This record gives sequence, C-alpha cells and structure tokens, in this order.
Amino acid sequence: MKLLLKSAFCAILTLCSCVILAQETVPLAEPDYNKPKLFAAFPPSIDVQLQSLENLLPLSEGSAVRFALGSYFFQGSVVSKSDPADKHVQSVVIKSTNFIGAAFTFTKIITGDGSVLYRGRIISLAHSDAFELGGQNGQYMFTKKHQLKIMNE
Repeated sequence: MKLLLKSAFCAILTLCSCVILAQETVPLAEPDYNKPKLFAAFPPSIDVQLQSLENLLPLSEGSAVRFALGSYFFQGSVVSKSDPADKHVQSVVIKSTNFIGAAFTFTKIITGDGSVLYRGRIISLAHSDAFELGGQNGQYMFTKKHQLKIMNE
C-alpha cells in the first residue's frame, strides 16, 4: 500500500511539474518612451472656436479639411463619420496630410437633458505628444498631453 501511495504521489508531482514547465511567459509590452514629438513647436494650449469644428461634422467621407490650430493649420481628409441616424452623437475622424501619422477625432454629444459636450483628440501612434480637447464654461481649448496619458499601447 505504501508503494502504491508513493507511486501515485510521484506521478502527481511529475504531472504538475510538466504543466508548470509548459507555461509560456507572456512578453510585457513596454511602451516606447523615446518617440519623437510631433507638436514640439506648439504652445501647451490652444484656444478653439467651436463653430469651426462643428462645421466639420456634416462633411462627407473623403472631403478635404483645413482649419486653424493656433497659428498653424490642420489639413487632411475625412476618413470616418458616425451614423447620421444617431441624433445624440455626431463624430468625425480626419487623417492629417500635414502632420503625417496624426488623426483628429471630434465628437459632439447631446445629453439627455439637452446639454452639449464636445470631445476631441489629435494623436499619432508614432509620436509621443498629442492634443486633447477640453473646456469649461463654454470655452474650449486643445491641451498638449503625453500620448501615454491618453491611451495605452
């Protein structure tokens, strides 16, 4: 009986060690902290005229776009739009032609109580800096942020 018990224990121990050795270690996706900055020449924040951004919402896919971004201009073309049947959310995505690799997303949200919120980002996966649209009391501005503060890789 003791021999059978010892054999069973050895078999279980061998099986457990085989299972443990078969496990693969998952590589950790370490973010790249040495990406170049795309907006290095820009100030930390840029005031925005919401009307110029709202004019982007009715544009169709493929439309050329140009709007002021401080003393610079953001140029590109519309690559995606939200569903026009949804009256509570309007959104547009613009791929930049002058800031290579960057995309601008702008969203207008009408809440249940009728108030309007705006969200937006200018971001490039190949660069370390980005702009995020935010505001208070009806005054909106783009604020420069580190890309890793906005999204995970």
